[in-house]
Amino acid sequence: MERRIGTLTIIVYNLEVVPKVQHILSQFSEIIVARQGLNFRTENLHIITVILDGQQDQFNALAGKLGKLQGIDVRSHSISIKNQLP
Repeated sequence: MERRIGTLTIIVYNLEVVPKVQHILSQFSEIIVARQGLNFRTENLHIITVILDGQQDQFNALAGKLGKLQGIDVRSHSISIKNQLP
């Protein structure tokens, strides 16, 4: 399968769901390159951004598990890695 780079944006509306989000993310740690959590205080939102390196089916599985949780919104985007020679 084709290797891809992806981003995942998670907006948390209900902090009670955060332990479940963290648990799911830890299940996919092999494809997570980086993640960052931000508090958007003016809107009372909590945003988690995740950078992924893997295959599309892995990204879909992660987004699907997170998407089943109540109290969050999840959006993902990915692009293929092209072999760019100088």
